[in-house]
Amino acid sequence: MSKSYIYLASPYTALREDNTYDDILMQERYTAVTECFQKLVAAGLIVYCPITMSHHIDCLHRNLHGNRMPPEFWYEFDKPFIQHASQLFILKLPGWEESKGLKDEIETAKDRHIPVTYLEFISTHATRLET
Repeated sequence: MSKSYIYLASPYTALREDNTYDDILMQERYTAVTECFQKLVAAGLIVYCPITMSHHIDCLHRNLHGNRMPPEFWYEFDKPFIQHASQLFILKLPGWEESKGLKDEIETAKDRHIPVTYLEFISTHATRLET
């Protein structure tokens, strides 16, 4: 299988101190990484972004079932995509260094000798992007 796409990752899951999901912060993170995804695609790159691709599915699940799909589900779902990517791009949103999901994605990339590139986040609109 030819490795021909970039896997774009960023922090997504956000928990409050009471261990409930911070839906507003998660929406803001989705918006930010999707903006980055759009710029990369517009520049002619082939990109897979798990948050852009699955955020609405996660929200639909929450609306239908009253809860989000657990992060562990998404880690396993996305593993084949990162394993076959040619590069891993990390969008350094606030909280990226503490993100368990990002740590797992970086580890998977390094284990498979997939180059990792870190992208600085520059917002084009007002968002809090932190808890």
